[in-house]
Amino acid sequence: MKQKKQFRFIIVLLGILLMATNAAPRKQNTKTDKMTLIALGDCILSHKVSSKKDPAFLKLVDIIRSSDCTWANCELPMVEIDKAYPQHREMDLPGAVPPWVADEFKWLGIDFVGFANNHTMDYGYEGLFSTIENLKRVGIGYAGAGKDLEEAARPRYIDAPGGRVGQVSCCGSFHKGTQASLPNPYVRGRPGLNHLRVEDILQVKKESFDTLKKIFDEIEQHFEPEDSQKSEHEEQKTKGKKQEHEDKKPAHENKKQTHKEKEQKTGAEKQKSADEKKKSGEKKEKPEESRFMEFKIVPGDKIADVSTLNEEDLKRITDAVKVARRNARIVIVSNHEHRGAEKQKAPAEFFKIFARACIDAGADVVFNTGPHRLWGIEIYKNKPIFYSLGNFFFQITDEFFPSEVYADYGFDPRTRDGSLLQEKIIDLYFNKDCYWQGVVPVITFEKGSEITGIELYPISLGRDLPLYEKGTPVPASKKEGKAIIEDLSKMSAPYKTAIEYRSGVGIIKLK
Repeated sequence: MKQKKQFRFIIVLLGILLMATNAAPRKQNTKTDKMTLIALGDCILSHKVSSKKDPAFLKLVDIIRSSDCTWANCELPMVEIDKAYPQHREMDLPGAVPPWVADEFKWLGIDFVGFANNHTMDYGYEGLFSTIENLKRVGIGYAGAGKDLEEAARPRYIDAPGGRVGQVSCCGSFHKGTQASLPNPYVRGRPGLNHLRVEDILQVKKESFDTLKKIFDEIEQHFEPEDSQKSEHEEQKTKGKKQEHEDKKPAHENKKQTHKEKEQKTGAEKQKSADEKKKSGEKKEKPEESRFMEFKIVPGDKIADVSTLNEEDLKRITDAVKVARRNARIVIVSNHEHRGAEKQKAPAEFFKIFARACIDAGADVVFNTGPHRLWGIEIYKNKPIFYSLGNFFFQITDEFFPSEVYADYGFDPRTRDGSLLQEKIIDLYFNKDCYWQGVVPVITFEKGSEITGIELYPISLGRDLPLYEKGTPVPASKKEGKAIIEDLSKMSAPYKTAIEYRSGVGIIKLK
């Protein structure tokens, strides 16, 4: 009997040890003053990686697990497909992944995610709340989405071995209706993401603007209802009746009216004079503009994106950053923004303004995701702005595309082989090396939030591998890694950021 009990004890102990070896090792920080933060870019994970034995991939996993805090962009909602419904996204690709992806993230060593992006609401409220529940289930912190705007916009925190980390997450590239709203005393707020609205303004050359405006005016007049415009005869008739009425007024009324008009005129002139002094010669003329779809179009000396940030959203986000600054050692701002400049090789001007404003408000680092490729890095006030981290996992899911997506791309809506659609999407949009390369930044903090080092580990996502193996990162070869860092250095040069390639790693030179 005693031997049986001992045997059972040994079996239970072996089971516990086996479970421990499969879980991500507990992060330890032997130097309490030093703290490391790792960032992963867009994570689209549709195949389990915890079973992989590839030494190159496991080497990367060891790097990720070695940090005090690892952050990532949670690109897709985690939901059981038979418990949610896909939303219509026109030519965008609504997607989702199974709930076990949260367990894979935990195994990998991810501690904190941003969940504000153009896919947050792809599977509706069910997808949103399921993702939050699964992240909580495995102990991964999140920010950027919630039951209403108050919850989506609030800073979130995790307690890492090196100290508390705060995050404010938002999204500039989002679909209408996916942004969260504030509750009021009568109606609950709408679940969704923390939005950063941008007014899309396209500047074109003056001669092009005049041509476009003429075309748009003609189109508008063509669709103008008949009863919305008075004919010239009707306007003249109305004007004549008004004058006839004035002529029939008694003389004393006309005198009173004249006196009253003089008083009004005098008052108006005084007000005008006061306004002119107050505005110090400010121009009152309405600027020339026209509209095409979502774009405002304005004239200028060259074609350019001159879009502007919504001040209300900017204030809400930077106010949240200030709160996080008072409550955490390290403050992350994450944003998801697709729109770029220079043929999608650099960020739009409005995003530079946003990122710098966040650091002015107290952020230690700004991570942008969305373009699925690397953009440059700026060191602003000794704090890094990663204008795009590129992809980390890029396993384009093959099971969660709704029927209209197949139809939009020329397939039978009842197509059962998702790989056909995957191949077409990759060929159309992601057929360059830049979408299958990236970097993993390792940022070192000392003396609180002072940054003392930034290393960039180049990764390759296997562009030339079979479809079912594409999109899983490994450390890039020496040749490819050097090319990745050199390209990133060129993209970062406009911000005067110097990056040196050394022993397989990019090193950012800090002042």
